[in-house]
Amino acid sequence: MKKMSNMEVKKELVNMLKIFNEHCKKNEIEYSLIGGSLIGAIRHNGMIPWDDDIDIILSKDNYLKLKQTFVNNSNYALVDYDYSNDFYFPFMKLMNLNTRANEHNSHKKIKDYGLFIDIFCYTEAPLVEKERINFFKKIKFVNSLLTITSPFEKNLTIKVRILRIGKNILAFILGKNKVHKIEQKLIFSSKYQNSNYIVSNWPVYSYKQEIQSKNDILEYIDVDFEGLKVRAFKNYDNILRNTFGNYMKLPPANKRVNHNMEVFWVE
Repeated sequence: MKKMSNMEVKKELVNMLKIFNEHCKKNEIEYSLIGGSLIGAIRHNGMIPWDDDIDIILSKDNYLKLKQTFVNNSNYALVDYDYSNDFYFPFMKLMNLNTRANEHNSHKKIKDYGLFIDIFCYTEAPLVEKERINFFKKIKFVNSLLTITSPFEKNLTIKVRILRIGKNILAFILGKNKVHKIEQKLIFSSKYQNSNYIVSNWPVYSYKQEIQSKNDILEYIDVDFEGLKVRAFKNYDNILRNTFGNYMKLPPANKRVNHNMEVFWVE
């Protein structure tokens, strides 16, 4: 296998976004860049210079429509937890099947793991704040059962080691399929569809940073991204400020990190 340069990785990610964007346009599927990719579009008109991935998010309806309409081929596939026995993410990825990626910051290795675009979805969260906080915690907890983090990493407190051991035992008892069924029931339930609050199916920040207003994802606009016209929430400023604060200000040099990923062409 031949290692891809950073420039080749970036070029292929943009190509994958182009393929994704064309499919969504053809099938009337709305989506938005999110996280660092959305910041990149607004602040840099493309990828953040030190970034090495692309993140996308959709409403539940559009997420399911994407899954139903995208046809995999020998080059690109839309994959989820059925992809392989060791694929633990509860969200989809658009993957280049002609590459292999070693994501060194990842919790564990995945067989036949290629260069990818992450595809998340928003789900409604309860109207009452106490219930909303509990719902957020449930999503985080169930997702943590999928990642199976090691209790033997350096510099962990005894409490964290014990918690990780407990979670790993529970994950083993339940099994991957059961945990995924629990996660899917949480995310795709219509129980809170009348609520104005939403949360991602893969929240990584604090409760206040992750909870968004449903009104902010109802309209979309085109934004520039590495020469492409792609989609973003019209109210992106509300979402980004809620999550990151002053997102237009460059972070200090020691905070400019990526996924520490090596990618290879399959020969």
